[in-house]
Amino acid sequence: MKVEDVVQTFEASLMILRMAKEGWVVGLSVHPDEIPELLLRVKLGTRYQVALVQIGEDEEPTLPEALLRETTPGVKAVAAAGQLCRSGEFQTWIMAGDTHPEPEAEAARRLRVLLGVASRSELAVNEAAVCALDQIIRQWKGDLGIEL
Repeated sequence: MKVEDVVQTFEASLMILRMAKEGWVVGLSVHPDEIPELLLRVKLGTRYQVALVQIGEDEEPTLPEALLRETTPGVKAVAAAGQLCRSGEFQTWIMAGDTHPEPEAEAARRLRVLLGVASRSELAVNEAAVCALDQIIRQWKGDLGIEL
């Protein structure tokens, strides 16, 4: 049987997190309209495989803040991508002379397209996009005549 065939999804908020002798106790608050009926009928102690995805203000999946604070190459790439898009020189380069009323937002959009990601935060977990960002930075610096 495949996980996809039996998975139950619902939105929940983390309410309780404490250590017990058996391990961590995690308590979730679920709206009455969201609770899967089957979950209400099983015995306490029933085992589950659990996957959690944090939801951002835009209702889209996002990376937890704790992960974003780590200093992994991917997390450093997230910060670098943000800095690049705020740079006027990079905006001019990536937009190839085009003008835009919001150059930072347009630079970010074009960079996401080149990286093949929906959000620059994906760099934290997408090694291929990190490599692509490194190549873009090398090309940009090379075009500016900056030695690497």
